[in-house]
Amino acid sequence: MLREAAAVERAHVLPHHGSYSNGAHQYGCVMLYLELCPDPQFKTVRAILAHDLGERWCGDIPAPAKWSMDKVLRAELEELEERCIRRMGQEFPLDHVEAMWLKVVDCLDLWLWAHEQLAMGNRNAQTVIDNIEKFFHLKRANIPINVVCFMADYEWQRTPDEIPE
Repeated sequence: MLREAAAVERAHVLPHHGSYSNGAHQYGCVMLYLELCPDPQFKTVRAILAHDLGERWCGDIPAPAKWSMDKVLRAELEELEERCIRRMGQEFPLDHVEAMWLKVVDCLDLWLWAHEQLAMGNRNAQTVIDNIEKFFHLKRANIPINVVCFMADYEWQRTPDEIPE
């Protein structure tokens, strides 16, 4: 079940280059958390790895669809995804700060993926970038300063092909 959940494709309604699986996304989220969080916690790493596992059964519902749902329907979807995660034994209750980090790296990984898409000429990704930056601006009081600085200083570039000494 866990391997199948990692194979779910993300961003399927947005024309894009290549694959963007939950497994790649979860890896990206964990690496961002470990790099940006001043005091990373193992429980949070596990929660980040598990946060989209319910999509194995529910699918990756596009954000605009979730935004358009009434509160009851959205709560039912969230409960269904959480039930799937519990069924796999992967539930990790988080406190406020841990939950904030999960949300931040979840969005930040998608933001970076969209920048990669843009670098490959996919202008469809600009909407994703704009939406995440708008969300981060609205939630700026809850975004850690090192994440704000990372985003402000970020400029996409491919890593050089030379192997470091």
